This record gives sequence, structure tokens and C-alpha cells, in this order.
Amino acid sequence: MAPRTLTLRLNPQQAAALDELKSATGHSDPMRAILAAVRAGRRARQQAAERLETVQAQAAQLRQVNARLEQTLADLERAQSQIRMRDKLAALGRLTAGVAHEIRNPLNFIQNFAEGSAELLEDLTEQLAAPGPDGALDAEQREDVAETINDLLGNVAIILSHTQRADRVIGDMLALGRDGGEMQPTAINDLFDHHARLACQSARAMDPDFDIEVVTDYDGAVDEIEVVPQDIARAFLNLVTNACHAVNEKRKRPPSAGWRPMLTLVTRRHGTRMHATIRDNGTGIPADIVDKVFDPFFTTKPPDQGSGLGLTLSSDLVVKHGGAIRINSHAPHFTEVTVELPLKPEPAPP
Repeated sequence: MAPRTLTLRLNPQQAAALDELKSATGHSDPMRAILAAVRAGRRARQQAAERLETVQAQAAQLRQVNARLEQTLADLERAQSQIRMRDKLAALGRLTAGVAHEIRNPLNFIQNFAEGSAELLEDLTEQLAAPGPDGALDAEQREDVAETINDLLGNVAIILSHTQRADRVIGDMLALGRDGGEMQPTAINDLFDHHARLACQSARAMDPDFDIEVVTDYDGAVDEIEVVPQDIARAFLNLVTNACHAVNEKRKRPPSAGWRPMLTLVTRRHGTRMHATIRDNGTGIPADIVDKVFDPFFTTKPPDQGSGLGLTLSSDLVVKHGGAIRINSHAPHFTEVTVELPLKPEPAPP
């Protein structure tokens, strides 16, 4: 039986498509070209399915990696929070002795003037119990009573003043222990001076042989600026504590002619920013490590005296205010640390 011949009747568009198919497959026979195209399509679908499976497997792996990264990030954030808290508690611990001194002074005043007031009250009682023959106080007695009352009023004013001072110190400590806070107008010169002196008092309490002369030069043009007070106070405390440590370390070395421990505190207004400078004449920072001092956990102190986080956290706090900390040091002669802050809040750099 003779083989049949299949005749395809195609319109011009179909004929053109078949010619392209034959050209693409390399077959002149239409049926072979069609079969080759079908096989190629199957292979393409199979390859696409395989690629899809590969992509899905990779996507699953990426989801697992992302989940692990998210967990790692959460762990790092928790660790950072714990580190900040430990550093804060360490700073508060270092300040305890200085704060005790700051509170002891007003308490001594309060005690002394309270005792003096008790004696004045006894005098007043005696004066009032000894009227003249007609039962009234004579002119001299009235003058004595008035003088005693004025002394009592003066004592009460002094007691109130020192009570407020102790309350302010306690309030500052409580503020330092709190997280967060809001921007508010702050007398930056007072904040700088108060917490610098607290750090110096703490250094004296830690080492009774340590003493330091504090020289101040505050710019009156630097009035109130908007900051989170407890954050900037913490930065000032860390920086002045480091300065006192450097000076005390130099004090323990063989003495240099004419050298005496000195800390200089300066503020200046520069356009829309203010600079608070802390200069000490301590050991200085060697040139080969000055660029590392802001690195986390980098410290030249013994393990029991420093965590290597004070400058890192101080820098973070200042940068969040749109500011910066700059260091100029020449070992073994001096270190000068300048805290730059905007007078009004600025967004922190990304």
C-alpha cells in the first residue's frame, strides 16, 4: 500500500510562521520541524520547572537566613541595651562617692544652722520670759528679740538653700539613671560645670591623694540650648572622669618640674553651635591609638577600671544630638576633648 502524503493548507501568516520554525529547528520537513519545536518546548518547560524549584529552595534558604539575621539583630540590640545599662551603672557607681560629698556638705550646713537655730530659740524664749515691770518688753529687749528673729530667719533661709542643693544633686543622680528623655532648654554652662565637678569629687573620693586645680572659662553667649540633659550630662561625666584618670596616672609618675594637676573647662559659641572643651595636662593619648579611642571595648585602663565603652557611648549620645566629639592630644603632655553641639536640635547624620 502506497504511503499517504499529508498536505497542509496554510494561509500566508501560518506559512511564514512554519518557515521561521523550520529555520529555527534546522529541519526542512514541516512535521520534523514541528516535532522538534514540541520537544524543545517540553525541555524548556522542564528546565523552567527545575529553575523554579531551585529558586523556591533558595527562597526558603533566604527566609531561614533572614530569620537568623533578625534573631541575631534582636540579640545584638538586647546586648547593646545591657552594655549601655552596665556602663550607666558603672558611671553611677563611680559617682557615688562624689555625690555623697556633694550631699554631705549641705547636710553639715543644715545640721549646724539647725543647732544654731535651736540655741537662738532658747535665747528668744528667755527674752520673752523676762518682761519689764509693766509686763511689756522695754526698747532694749525688743531690739534683742528682733535681732534674734532676724538671725532665725537667716538660718531658715540658709537651711532651705542647702536643702534645695541636696535635692538638686539627688535629682541629677535620678535623671542620670533614667533612660531616654526629651529635648528641653538647658543651661549648658551650668550642666557642664556641675557634672564636671561631680566627676572630680568622685576621683578625689576614689583616691584621697588625688587633687586637681579646675580652671573655668565659660562663654556668657552660650546660654540655654536644647538637649536631653541626662544624656549630655552622662557624656560630660565620662569625659571628665577620663581626664581625671589621665592626670592622676601622671601624678603617680616621677614628678616634672613645675607640673601640677590641672583641668581646664571652656565653652564658646561658634555661630549656630557651641563647643565645650575639656583639657587636662595628664598622660595624653599616644598618636598610634588616638584614632581607636571611640572603638567599642578599646581601653588602655586595667580591666577593673574601664570597660572601653565610655567614649563610645558618649560619642553616640552627642551624635544623636547632631553634634560631634573631637580629640587633640600630645602624649605625654595633654589631651583636649571638644564636644560640639548645635544650639537648636539638628537631625543626626545617617
